[in-house]
Amino acid sequence: LAKDDGKTRTSAGFAFVEVQKWLVGARMLGCDSDSPSMWTCQITRDGGYHGYIIWDPEGQKNLSIPSAWKIVSQRDIDSHIHDMTKQTSVQIGIRPILLENKAP
Repeated sequence: LAKDDGKTRTSAGFAFVEVQKWLVGARMLGCDSDSPSMWTCQITRDGGYHGYIIWDPEGQKNLSIPSAWKIVSQRDIDSHIHDMTKQTSVQIGIRPILLENKAP
C-alpha cells in the first residue's frame, strides 16, 4: 500500500482508475441486489458487448454464472484478465470484478 502523500497513487487510486476504464464509454443498464448483500451492475457497449460488475460487501461467495450471460473473461480491479470460457461459477467478494461476454 502506497503512502497517501498526494503524489503517490494508493491501491484505492489504482482500483478507481481500473473501474473507470470499465465504465467510460459504456452504458449502465442498472444495478440489482439479488441477495441481501451481493450487487450486480450491467453495462453494455456497441457491438453486442455486455458486462456484469459484481461484488459482495459481506465477503466471499460462489456465484453460478448464468449461461445466458455467455461470459468469456473476468477482469479484476488489479487489471488482471482471466479466461472464463470453461468456467460455470466464480468467486466474488468485497472487491468488484467485471464479467464480460467479449472484449470491449
